[in-house]
Amino acid sequence: MKEDRRIQKTKQALINAFGALVKQHEGYHMTVKELCEKANINRSTFYLYYQDLNDFLDQLQDTVAQEVAKIINTYHHPKIPMIQNREMILALFTYFEEKQYFMQAILTRSVLRRAIIEHFCFILENEQIFKDYENEDLMIPYITYGFIGLVNKWLNTKKESPEEMTEITLDFFNGQFHKKEKG
Repeated sequence: MKEDRRIQKTKQALINAFGALVKQHEGYHMTVKELCEKANINRSTFYLYYQDLNDFLDQLQDTVAQEVAKIINTYHHPKIPMIQNREMILALFTYFEEKQYFMQAILTRSVLRRAIIEHFCFILENEQIFKDYENEDLMIPYITYGFIGLVNKWLNTKKESPEEMTEITLDFFNGQFHKKEKG
């Protein structure tokens, strides 16, 4: 069943406020009161949809995981391994850039970061993307932890575009490490 537009609008206002507060505070330290004031909604409205701030974050995390799964499913091609799928990796970096402040908040909280990593691993296992590879059970966490670490570092430094990060990631996944030019 689809949510009423007003509910969607309220939840989106909370997500936008959350992103703005994370950016403003340069980290995750806020109250429901601050979040509601920034979103311009009553606290009672917040509590209609969420038990507390952790419930809000859990639901946001689930939304991100679903959206990432949708990207993976959209761009998954049985003949192109994920670690060589330029379109998929670019779509993921573009998504992470759009959700930068929320992703930074998630990735700086170890419990949420671990949950996102576990969910990514679950998606990869479920989709059986690496079913034809030896040591699939080791390959999935290796790729996932490395990729999430790379995303986290990128979001905090943001020197490269999603396109540049896609090329860097493809190089890393394929064992191509380039030495710095001397001089």
